[in-house]
Amino acid sequence: IKKEIAEKMEPYQVGGAMVHSVGLESSKWKLSPQKFEAGTPPIVQVLGLGAAIDFFESEVNFGEVHKHVDGLSNKLRQHLIDLPGVTLLSLRGSIVSFSIHGIHAHDVAAFLGDAGVFVRAGHHCAQPLHAELGIESSVRASFFLYNNEGDVERAIGAIDRCIAFFNGGV
Repeated sequence: IKKEIAEKMEPYQVGGAMVHSVGLESSKWKLSPQKFEAGTPPIVQVLGLGAAIDFFESEVNFGEVHKHVDGLSNKLRQHLIDLPGVTLLSLRGSIVSFSIHGIHAHDVAAFLGDAGVFVRAGHHCAQPLHAELGIESSVRASFFLYNNEGDVERAIGAIDRCIAFFNGGV
């Protein structure tokens, strides 16, 4: 915002670092932008983030992470692509999006959640894409460094049981 407009604006919240002086009847704010920065700056959090970034840059081989994540997501994709009624919506990357004909994505997510497999369900901020694809919603699984082959196997088993359950099985 323009400096002259910012100087006329009142803060929408108040806290320590933004106050120039405090009286019984009124307070005087610091000049912009400090007058809009209520409370104590998150110094510890910023330092912690910096340390985490330093750690990842020095200790983590991102090429290996990428290879690991691709392996996990591709294993799930390979299973899904062969299942009748499953539409695979993402062909590469760490996010595996899919829909199962006749089973709402939220039902799939709830079923998988009960099995300890946590996914997202819905439009994923992409309603026009879902409309274009002719699907009501989708399920999204994602993988990262902390996932392993056992997580993929658990997801595969839960998806198979989900399809069987909603198709009249047990």
